[in-house]
Amino acid sequence: MNQRLWLPLLLVSLLFGCQNQSTEEEKPAPSSPPERPYQMPKALKEIGEFAEVTFADTNELKQVLRFQLIDGTGQVSSSHFEEVAQQYKKMMQSESSGPLPIIEIDNSDKVMLLCNGRGFGGHLSAKLLVDRKSKQILKIEFSQQAESDDYAGELTEASFAERFVGKEIAAEGNTFGLLQRGESKIQGQSEIDGISGATVTSQGVINMMNNGLEQYAAYLFANE
Repeated sequence: MNQRLWLPLLLVSLLFGCQNQSTEEEKPAPSSPPERPYQMPKALKEIGEFAEVTFADTNELKQVLRFQLIDGTGQVSSSHFEEVAQQYKKMMQSESSGPLPIIEIDNSDKVMLLCNGRGFGGHLSAKLLVDRKSKQILKIEFSQQAESDDYAGELTEASFAERFVGKEIAAEGNTFGLLQRGESKIQGQSEIDGISGATVTSQGVINMMNNGLEQYAAYLFANE
């Protein structure tokens, strides 16, 4: 090929290659989809409301609450808040044989505990706020699944929960006894008047409380 023709063709080829490379380098990188904001689990919101603490995000959550679990042998271990939230959800919805949540409120002697069991027609659960020093129940809230209002309508009322408030948790044996129409159905340190016309559900509540609190004894009485 004639040198006069070859040199211009080479220059055009080099120039075209540089333009393509420049265009490729200038192409913006594909943008990644925006991260979704963290959604606080409903269980954690319920825990905060019952424990009477406020937090806007997980950083504030970790500043006001400490999360632990206690297993069937009484061994207490620190836990991530999401793991405790999952166990809370299970216990509120169905009977669970897993470790029990311990939710300590920072800068106080208050601790939130959970119990669950079974009544006449379904699942029962209870949230408790306890003073670790005095072992007194400061606040309690019962809930139920599949129980008929005819049998358990009174269970979720504040007037029934108030029968447990101020009672001291026993180190050994039953914390609560049950009186049904003046007759002792279950022996315990503090006797509770049962729900009228709902003996089986009343027994389920008392057994749930006694069994649950017995499992927490290793934690509550660890230094005594």
